[in-house]
Amino acid sequence: MRYAAIDIGSNAVKCMVGTVISSESPVVIKEMYARVPVRLGTDVFQSGSVTALSEKKLIDSLKAFVLLMKSWNVNSAVIAATSAMRDASNGTEILKHIEKETGLRTWIIKGKVEAALITDLFAGLGEKNVQKIMIDMGGGSTEVTFANPDGKRKSKSFQIGAVRSLIHEASRVELRKMLGFLEDNIDPFGQLMIGSGGNINALKPHFGLSEPLYLSLQELQRAYDMLHPLSVSERVERFLIHPDRADVIVPATEVFLKIMKFTNTQKMMVPKAGLADALILMQHRGRTPEQY
Repeated sequence: MRYAAIDIGSNAVKCMVGTVISSESPVVIKEMYARVPVRLGTDVFQSGSVTALSEKKLIDSLKAFVLLMKSWNVNSAVIAATSAMRDASNGTEILKHIEKETGLRTWIIKGKVEAALITDLFAGLGEKNVQKIMIDMGGGSTEVTFANPDGKRKSKSFQIGAVRSLIHEASRVELRKMLGFLEDNIDPFGQLMIGSGGNINALKPHFGLSEPLYLSLQELQRAYDMLHPLSVSERVERFLIHPDRADVIVPATEVFLKIMKFTNTQKMMVPKAGLADALILMQHRGRTPEQY
């Protein structure tokens, strides 16, 4: 089976085509990935709704993705929208337009569903007897999940995101809530922190060079110290970061730094996978977002 997943995020819309190798811990094999910088978060976090122009760009991008899926002979596909569409006053109306134009079932998924999908994707990583903390930071929200060795999970979504922070500085109240959630649930005897999202994935190849799957606190601090003084254009030129990533990568890095310092985490695993991978795995398991 070949699957496709479209992730309508706050910073961009992404399409991934892939297959799954079945085993004790299934592995998603990425065959095609495309990304269009339709930044819905700028509209929603400023005015509360998606503009007509942004909606047109979004639907045009989705139609192009549908054509790509046909050329790849995709057997199953889903579309999922996250924080910006959750917050948009016209999100439900746009969802209906998307389904009409693409013919694909579309969901606006809650933060807890996002967290559950990501947790399922990363559940097989690391040692089985160690607590795992998943930090999935998108453009509009950050999902924090604790997965304990006994199988128990606890997750919470916070209104802290890279695009949201660019428009409104990350709320101190929301940051305190997130750090408090971490403090209340972290295992003092050891844990594995796993970071995901476009910004941490973009930082890894430039700064996380000491270990293949990890980004250390020292490397993350170096990234912040190097990127923060630069203009957006300088970040693009020196590090070949996409322009629509170059402006949000610094506030995102700052949030990850706060988390690692607060929890005394010296290194974070960065598998360079995300919601699109998780949606493909979900389809492989014969599930839909309502079942999470």
